[in-house]
Amino acid sequence: MEPDLYPLTDRELATVIAALNYWANDLDDPAVAGELHSEVAADGGKHEPLDQEEVHALIERLNEGA
Repeated sequence: MEPDLYPLTDRELATVIAALNYWANDLDDPAVAGELHSEVAADGGKHEPLDQEEVHALIERLNEGA
């Protein structure tokens, strides 16, 4: 098993998952997601932000590693 790059407490992980769910729900309406949040999710334009399916897959991966 690989070492955790960023070990999270259960409370921190729950917050990250909640934020990811919030982000995934906002992807339905770009006006709600906002330009600033999209810019942050794209790491300043270095890549495309994750879409809903990718966010949900990430949430699953985080839950599996918890």
